[in-house]
Amino acid sequence: MEEIQAAKKPMNKTEILTALGEATGLTKQQVGDLFDELSKLIGKNLGNDGPGTFTLPACCKSRSFASPQPKNTTGSTPSPRKKWSSRPSPPRTSSRSRP
Repeated sequence: MEEIQAAKKPMNKTEILTALGEATGLTKQQVGDLFDELSKLIGKNLGNDGPGTFTLPACCKSRSFASPQPKNTTGSTPSPRKKWSSRPSPPRTSSRSRP
């Protein structure tokens, strides 16, 4: 297996598929199908029905977590002293990936 050189600019999708195809002996279509299935698998694991974590061996570990809903914010304007309040944003699910 030949050594992969560092790139001077980020690779686009076609360059990634071509490089992986050449390194593994697969066609670009087969590598693209692999990425599609990997994307579906990650979505199922990080989704609402999944365990919330996904580990790609020797690459990265991803996890999803729920951030809580913030509280109502109240205050007043400085000159006419009018009271105001803001609605909180809804709770959301975020994901993080680490090596």
